[in-house]
Amino acid sequence: MSTSWQKKHLSDIAKISSGKMISSKEISDTYSKGLYPCYGGNGLRGYVKNYLYNGQYPIIGRVGALCGNVHLTNGPFFPTEHALVVSIKTNDDPRFIEYLLKSMNLNQYAKGVAQPVLSASTISELSAYFPPISEQKDIVAELDLLSGIIEKKNAQLRTLDELANTIFYEMFGNPDDSPYDIKPLSKLSPFKLAYGSGASAVDYNGLVRYIRITDIEEGGTLTNAPMSPDTFDEKYLLNDGDILFARSGATVGKTYLYKKTEGKAIFAGYLIRFIPDERIVLPEYIYYFTRSQYYRSFVRLNAQAVAQPNINAQQYGGLKVSVPPMPLQKLFAKKIASINCQKEIIMLSVKSAQQLLESRMNSYFSI
Repeated sequence: MSTSWQKKHLSDIAKISSGKMISSKEISDTYSKGLYPCYGGNGLRGYVKNYLYNGQYPIIGRVGALCGNVHLTNGPFFPTEHALVVSIKTNDDPRFIEYLLKSMNLNQYAKGVAQPVLSASTISELSAYFPPISEQKDIVAELDLLSGIIEKKNAQLRTLDELANTIFYEMFGNPDDSPYDIKPLSKLSPFKLAYGSGASAVDYNGLVRYIRITDIEEGGTLTNAPMSPDTFDEKYLLNDGDILFARSGATVGKTYLYKKTEGKAIFAGYLIRFIPDERIVLPEYIYYFTRSQYYRSFVRLNAQAVAQPNINAQQYGGLKVSVPPMPLQKLFAKKIASINCQKEIIMLSVKSAQQLLESRMNSYFSI
């Protein structure tokens, strides 16, 4: 580290404050002209008619299991009370501040068990080293190059996901108007939907992964930061084809299809396991069923937004599922397997690029 780098408290370079409360009824899931991005505890929450800020501002998730996540805005936006806005007071580069905040693992400073919360005062008291602005821009240029590679690869993954969703609709139609038999999810498994382990997460031991809500990405993949449970109970051990449903928080309704190629794993308590009866439904069919607009509508209707959105096992068990003939499901699974082969190749390159990005960030910020 150069002697030109100066140690400062975050409060020296920015004012950090919470956003404002807004009713969920005022937030649209889709963008239309005249609406502005609305950021909450897990990044983009939706779109609203008004904005409070305009420009480049790092946004920190303040509430929930994913608190501490960092995003950078670019233009007018509305932050909810579940987000912290970093208003930079100096000439420091906003993108540099974003990378710095991401490197600080802010989630570790959250307080509360049932509902983790980050406070503006806690973040403001943290300190870090800041180089001159010219060096900040050089660092940002290098990290942006790596981030751009990752984003291009992720765009390829999203394209393949869209292809899979298109194949689902072409083969089975809209689940809301299906010609096939309709059965509740609970009748498509020989077992009851079950909650996961209450174990605590510890550093990965190389043997058993502990899958939590925060480990599941939007595209149905797992993060590259595995953890292990502090206690192991075999009844929570996942089997090939098990499907996990997120039951609480900002990502309620999110699903994950477990494959044994992921290695030995158990699942945490804020997830619910569904074990498909493969004589009736295939795991691939159920997983892509949960990516339909019909399923998203089910989640919105059933999430009980009291302290935070929640869907319990009984509610998930009542999800009405259209059940196509098995030969058709098998044909769909075959097509999905081909797409997944392409995704696995891309995900390996994403993992490699992410590791390089993390290594370069550590070289700059782990001081």
